[in-house]
Amino acid sequence: SFLQKNHSSFAKYEAEKRWVKISHYISVISQMILKFARISIAGLLIDFSSFSIILLSSLSILLSSVISSSIAVTFVFFASTKRLFYYKDGFLFFKFLLYLLYSLFLIFFISFLIQEFTNFYKLSPLFFKACATPFTFVLNFVFISILLNKRVIF
Repeated sequence: SFLQKNHSSFAKYEAEKRWVKISHYISVISQMILKFARISIAGLLIDFSSFSIILLSSLSILLSSVISSSIAVTFVFFASTKRLFYYKDGFLFFKFLLYLLYSLFLIFFISFLIQEFTNFYKLSPLFFKACATPFTFVLNFVFISILLNKRVIF
């Protein structure tokens, strides 16, 4: 009767309210991922172009990849911090050092794999660098969001 109708209406209202919150959250996360993708694509262009140029200098694939990736992750970190995560705390230098340590570990690991796959399969190192990109994209987004927001933004 009257109580049932009001309870039913209230339940529908609460369900709609939850759905609005969820859809807003999904929209915000999607926008953040797209912004991070744009920044990462710029970093990727920096990485691939510097990698190609450094390879011409006869450095090893491993060292060339480490140098080019280090340049790119530095760009991505600072661009993401300013334009995506809106970080305003004064301790950015220490967070950058943590990100750099994480990145160097990841870079050496991925660069080692690129070198090994290149030597084994006799394909271009750029091919294997491109194959690693989706994995590093996700890892970097998660790591930066934890580092700057103290939680994963998923």
